[in-house]
Formats: sequence, structure tokens, C-alpha cells
Amino acid sequence: MRNALLRKREQVSRLRDSIAHDQENITRWRIKIGFLRPGGRSAGIHYDLELRIADVEDRIRPKESDEVVYGYPVSVTIAKTDSHLHVP
Repeated sequence: MRNALLRKREQVSRLRDSIAHDQENITRWRIKIGFLRPGGRSAGIHYDLELRIADVEDRIRPKESDEVVYGYPVSVTIAKTDSHLHVP
């Protein structure tokens, strides 16, 4: 049981890191959009960045829902289980 809890903690940590990375990319792309100058390829670049943002936002939602188990955030579920097992 202890190994399962450790694996679950690692999984939650990886999910949070992945979400943070995705959000950093979205922020960077939005800044890029803000600095685009009119003309040339700017319309196409703007469109491509908006598609990327939408795609990554769609991928973030399931990751965020994976952090919830039985109506509680995974970290709360682990903490409750830990208290019953006396795991530090």
C-alpha cells in the first residue's frame, strides 16, 4: 500500500509539472501574439498560435481532472490515507 501511495504522489507531481509547463507555453504564445506587427505573415502566425493555445488548453483539462479522485484532490486523498497508515 505504501508503494501505491508513493507512485500516486509521483503521478500527481508529474501531472502538476506538465500542467505548469503547458501554462508557461500558453503564456509565451500569448505574449508572442501581442508583439506581432500587422502585415506579412502575422495573420497566419496569429492563427497558428491560437490553434496551439486551444489545443494545449484542451489537453490541460483532463490532466486537471486526473488530480481528483472520489471528489477529493489526490493530495487530500493521499493525506487521509497516510493518516490511517501512519505514513510520514
